[in-house]
Formats: sequence, C-alpha cells, structure tokens
Amino acid sequence: MSKFTDSEKVQILEDLVTIKSVNDHEMQVCEYLKDLLSQHGIESKIIKINDTRANLVAEIGTEGPVLGISGHMDVVSEGDINKWTFDPFKLTEVDGKLYGRGAADMK
Repeated sequence: MSKFTDSEKVQILEDLVTIKSVNDHEMQVCEYLKDLLSQHGIESKIIKINDTRANLVAEIGTEGPVLGISGHMDVVSEGDINKWTFDPFKLTEVDGKLYGRGAADMK
C-alpha cells in the first residue's frame, strides 16, 4: 500500500474543504473518496441514503484483526460568511496552521 507525501495529504484536505458538504450533503465527498481509494487499489462502495446523503464503506485485507472507523463527511453551516476571517470553503494556511470548514474535525 502506498503512502501519501505531506503535500499529497494537504492537497486531499484542500480538495475536501472545497466540497460544500453542509448538513446532509456528503455525496460529493463520498464520490471523491471512493475515487481516491480506487486509485490506490482499495475497493469501496457508496451506500446511498437519498440523493444527497450516503455512507462510504471500504475494506482493506481479508484477515484480522478488524479495525472499524466511523466518521462523518458533512460540516455545519458556515452561517454569516461575512463574519469569517477566511473563506470557509478554501483551505488557507497561516503561520503553519490550516483553516477551512472541516479542517479541524473530520475532513
């Protein structure tokens, strides 16, 4: 299994922050991650809940031990965009810190 470089990790985060997956709109994140996993030989499936909501399930390997990871792909609404210091849907680096919607909790 390949490893990501630091710049590849930041690019993935930037791509994910750009996706406006606000409150129950995670389908585009599912599709992005499914494609990313596929590029690295990892099969995954999207379990559609409705047109905007879905879960992504991926499995690696066929033997134990088993590790399960559960997370979320949506973010809370940005609210009043004028109150933000930086665009919430654009990854911004300042003094070695990354800012953007979802950058600190799951994306």
